[in-house]
Amino acid sequence: MAVTDTYGANNTSQGTLNVEYYGITVETNLACTLITVTKSATCTATKAYLYSAASVLLDTQSFAGNDATFAYDLANATKYYIFAASDDAAHTGAYTAVTHPVAGTNVDCIGRCYVNPPAAVSELAVNYIHNINSVTTSTGPDFTKMQINIGDAWKAGAGMQVNIGDSWKQVAGMQVNIGDTWKTVF
Repeated sequence: MAVTDTYGANNTSQGTLNVEYYGITVETNLACTLITVTKSATCTATKAYLYSAASVLLDTQSFAGNDATFAYDLANATKYYIFAASDDAAHTGAYTAVTHPVAGTNVDCIGRCYVNPPAAVSELAVNYIHNINSVTTSTGPDFTKMQINIGDAWKAGAGMQVNIGDSWKQVAGMQVNIGDTWKTVF
């Protein structure tokens, strides 16, 4: 089931940042999959970055609006860094004051952080959150979407039933490729 852990609204402009990445330090409460990172609407960063506690870049995703979509498995009781930035391009950052830790259901926000790649991540002492408002994680399949690989293309599936365990689950709007044409199957 998907859970969104919200840490606050970053509404104060941090001004123009160049190569600096600012973000939040998080720690997982259980093994889960990172699904979405949501940035502040006042932050103009174009990408979300996930780093390990060892300052290793694990994944990067582009923001569509304020959301960056991931599919990254997070280990239980593990620290990660999540940043919003624009590679080496200038962007406007945002922050707000909080008292750490900010408890979440699946992921706690335990601090703020900074990196100027390729340097190591630095944890910052002052109680703020930077750029990131929330993270959405999942602890198991939601069974609301599926994809089927037919040939070389993946297409989102909806409108069919799949058997999960001993019950049939409805999935809405399935398309399959027949020849070179996508057909809706009911």
